[in-house]
Amino acid sequence: MVGRHYYRNAEGDMEVQDRVDRVGWEVKEAAEEGATPIVTVYVDDPLSELDYVGHRRWLIIEDESEDDDDVLYSAYTGSQTISHKEGEHHNPLDRVWAIELVDVNTLWQRKVMTGSDCDRPAETDVERMQWLLDSGVSSQISAGDTTTYVDTSNPVDMDAVPYRGQYFNQVADDCAQQSGKNWFLKNINDGAERKLFAFYGYYTYDSPLSLSNAPEDLDPAAIEAGTATTYMIAADTKLARSAERVYSHVYLPYEGGAVYRSNPATEEEFALGGRDFIAPSLNVKTTTKANARAQRYLADLSTQDDRITTAALLPKGKATMIRAGMKVSFRATHLPGYETARMLRVLNATPAPVNGGAKYVVGLELQGPGDPIPPDLIYSGSITIPGDSGYIADVVGATGWENDTTYGWIVTAERATGAALGASWGWGIGLVTLDGLNAAAYFDDADWLFDDNTIDSGGQPPNGLTEWERSGTFTTNDAAHFDASDTIYFQSANENGPHDGSTWTWTWEVWKIG
Repeated sequence: MVGRHYYRNAEGDMEVQDRVDRVGWEVKEAAEEGATPIVTVYVDDPLSELDYVGHRRWLIIEDESEDDDDVLYSAYTGSQTISHKEGEHHNPLDRVWAIELVDVNTLWQRKVMTGSDCDRPAETDVERMQWLLDSGVSSQISAGDTTTYVDTSNPVDMDAVPYRGQYFNQVADDCAQQSGKNWFLKNINDGAERKLFAFYGYYTYDSPLSLSNAPEDLDPAAIEAGTATTYMIAADTKLARSAERVYSHVYLPYEGGAVYRSNPATEEEFALGGRDFIAPSLNVKTTTKANARAQRYLADLSTQDDRITTAALLPKGKATMIRAGMKVSFRATHLPGYETARMLRVLNATPAPVNGGAKYVVGLELQGPGDPIPPDLIYSGSITIPGDSGYIADVVGATGWENDTTYGWIVTAERATGAALGASWGWGIGLVTLDGLNAAAYFDDADWLFDDNTIDSGGQPPNGLTEWERSGTFTTNDAAHFDASDTIYFQSANENGPHDGSTWTWTWEVWKIG
């Protein structure tokens, strides 16, 4: 099959797949500050029996998706143009509908704030967005999921503002202008149902696929079979690096006056001699918030804007695995700054079926510079042990390390129950390589990569200790420690009683550095 088109009329979702060409159509979804791109699809109506109206939902599903999320595109109908098809016609009833589709983000723009609760008190951007999304003003948004992809970390303070008479999207934009966070809507199948999700400041919506043009990253046989997880980027992939967004000064008018802030580092780096950006902010009421917003703008406007345009040919089963709003691993050996893979946010995704619907060309606009690829977590563990055991409480081993490779590690401990530690309590925690598994070997004969029984100079943990952390690196084939054939043990131990009876949870992670 190919992507299935559904139009929601007064009776419910009506499938129109047999009226839309299997190939030849292209749609575009966006995930940048509520952007609403418009595309056109063509629907055959040979008997003049169909009728479409605007502001109705249009959904495209790829029913052979390998992912739980089978939604390829979600939008609402706009203007319609009805005409004969091009060419000679023998059927007077034969017609075609050209229907504009507006990205689902159009829902942000539908409702005006009118209730008394629209006079918002001073609060954080997170509190304001939570109120907005759950206010019921936009029933279609509030009926969706307004929590999963709404990030509550790093809140910023906002002034009291009367929003009555402003549109729903103006409130979201006001929060984003103060915080620098992105916002958009997306229809997703979460494995249980298809529903609308609101995004605000959430950046861990990752694609399971990777994109590259480096031969060592690509498996041609797997790509041909449709089983690969890394796919080739288009040969015409290009980076547009614009300096238009670089400014060294911000002039920000607000209700109580105006502020003028500068960033000398930006001015020096780009030899600007001063370049001013005017940012009217009528919803800002105080000098403090005006200065905070101006400083946020200066930080955002201190670098050039990297936009990468590319495309990937994907099997239909993976066409929904790179969608607007996701982060995707991207590598382009010919682009400066992207010679090694980085995680880039997908601003726009443009899927178009080819090969009779067996594959999709997915056009992409990516936002740079992105983030480094997270390290490969290769081992992790956790255990909760009593604090009065007086000996090794548990040992967990791991093997299969690569030769001549550096690994990073972190070990943390946190008191789960009981009183904070007293002065007569000690421990050992470490990564060791040894053959024997007896307590004496751990503390006397083990080849420790890390050993800390003496947190302070007195040989005991400080009074009141409730958490603890150590980290470091090790390299296999280090003659002083071990080679890749050894077993590495992560151990936690309590010694030097008496003990206070508290229970502690130990966790450890190891990741490959290179």
